Amino acid sequence: MAVVGGGPSGLAAAYHLARLGYGVEIYEALPEIGGMLRWAITEYRLPVKCCKENSRYSPRSMSRCTPAFRLGQDMAWSELDRFDAVYLATGAWQQRPLNVPGADRLGVLTGLDYLYQVRAGRPPALGARVAVIGGGNTAIDAPHGQAQRCGGRCLL
Repeated sequence: MAVVGGGPSGLAAAYHLARLGYGVEIYEALPEIGGMLRWAITEYRLPVKCCKENSRYSPRSMSRCTPAFRLGQDMAWSELDRFDAVYLATGAWQQRPLNVPGADRLGVLTGLDYLYQVRAGRPPALGARVAVIGGGNTAIDAPHGQAQRCGGRCLL
C-alpha cells in the first residue's frame, strides 16, 4: 500500500493498514511527517516534541516513510502502479488569496506560509511595523512568540 502524505489523515490510514498486516510506504513532501499539525500549528499550541512522539505510534515494522520526497518530481506518479492500492492524503494547504491591491508585493506573506517558515526554523525578516490581517487562529498565532522580532509593534 502507498500513502501519499504524512499528515494526520495519511498517518491514520498508514497506522490502520499496517495494523491489519499490510506493508505500507508513506511518501511525504515535507522534511518531517505531521502535516499541518507539525508545520502550521504554533509551538505554544502544539509542541514539535508532541508531534514527533505521536508519530512513533505507527507500526514501523510494517511501514516505511520517505520524507522530503515529492511525487511527480522525485518519482513519477506512474510508479505508484506497482502498489495494490494508493491512499492520497495530500493535505489542505490551499489558502484563500487576499484580494486587495498590494497583496502580491514583496514582504506580504500568507498566514500558512509565515507559520511554516517559523516552524521550519527560518522565520522571515520582519520590518519595524507588522500588520496581521484577519481574526482567526492563523491571525492570532502569527505574531505569537514573534513580538520580540518586531519590537512589540505588531498590529492586530
